[in-house]
Amino acid sequence: MQELPFNETPKSKKSRKERRRDRVRGTVMVEQLIEPEGSTGDIPGNIRELQEQDESLKPLFLKCSQGNSLSKCDMQFVVRNNILYRVKNDVEQLVVPTCMRQNVLKMGHSEPWAGHLGQDKTLNRIAARFFWPRLHLDVVEFCRTCPQCQLTAPQKKSDRVPMINMPIIDVPFARIAMDVVGPLPRSRTGNRYILVISDYASRYPEAFALRKVKTRQIANALIQLISRVGIPREVLTDLGTNFTSKQLREVFSLLGIKGLNSTPFHPQTDGLVERFNKTLKCMLKKFVSETG
Repeated sequence: MQELPFNETPKSKKSRKERRRDRVRGTVMVEQLIEPEGSTGDIPGNIRELQEQDESLKPLFLKCSQGNSLSKCDMQFVVRNNILYRVKNDVEQLVVPTCMRQNVLKMGHSEPWAGHLGQDKTLNRIAARFFWPRLHLDVVEFCRTCPQCQLTAPQKKSDRVPMINMPIIDVPFARIAMDVVGPLPRSRTGNRYILVISDYASRYPEAFALRKVKTRQIANALIQLISRVGIPREVLTDLGTNFTSKQLREVFSLLGIKGLNSTPFHPQTDGLVERFNKTLKCMLKKFVSETG
């Protein structure tokens, strides 16, 4: 075997001193969030002035006016070197004045080291060293309205309503389905449409040739079928106006039939009759080919 042109030594586990140094670097990096570009290091003085001028922070200063004891600050806020901090879990969070919050949000989300991460990670990054009232809401709004995130974030697919199986029909002609095939080339008798009716229990189909597919013609064909097989309990159709008309609903009401409709643009709901329509069209094409 030929030796590789470089020597790679396995990475050893970092020592405690190295891990402490990494934490210090991370702290310095986070603290730089409040420094504007080109800063010369005069931020501590600016922070004191901006905190004192911020009207929303004056109640917090008032709570801490008696001293630096945490017990006198509701165990939350403390003033050190005239700078207001919030203490949480032994971590001091700098209280950011209003005029600098957008800068902190930008540095915590939009800069290269922040990586335009999501709301939770952005909040954790900022809250590690900073605090202000309604911080969580501001982070959520900033991330939600970030132009770069809106342009590049993958589109979330909306969850579809789960499909359910149709109930098993074991009584012949308890449920039937109707659909229309056409318009077709006019026949010698003037018919251009085919009304297809299928039984869900026996899969028995019937086809009626019609000149028109208005409500009257559909109702007449249905009554012809009912006179031979009996009145069905349910009739499933699509949302065509000839099936949803007031007149056909009145016929259903008089006969005690429950009208069902398929989902718009989803013929899978009425798959039984749709499948027979495909077979019927295939049969008709063969006869047309034979007769020219």
